[in-house]
Amino acid sequence: MTTHDFRTESGRQVAAVTAAEMRDVDRTAVEEFGLSLLQMMENAGRNLARHVRDTGHEPVVVLAGNGGNGGGGLCAARHLANREVDVSVVLDRSPENLEGAART
Repeated sequence: MTTHDFRTESGRQVAAVTAAEMRDVDRTAVEEFGLSLLQMMENAGRNLARHVRDTGHEPVVVLAGNGGNGGGGLCAARHLANREVDVSVVLDRSPENLEGAART
């Protein structure tokens, strides 16, 4: 796996991976560590919601598609709504056309 770095506005260096490399990371987490994709999606969404809440900015708009990140965004929206944060969700397709983890 090759890493590509980018810098945030504050100058922090962050490693980035390609979509193919991220699929490999997900596969390794499932096959070697016994995590499920739904567990990883839920954890990502919960942590994203916590970071969003820490900013104190409302309203929040979540843009979500069909992939795993879309599912994480939907989890984040649920966690925010459960904590009475003003949140809206914009999907790139109708809800009945979501698949996989995002549909769940």
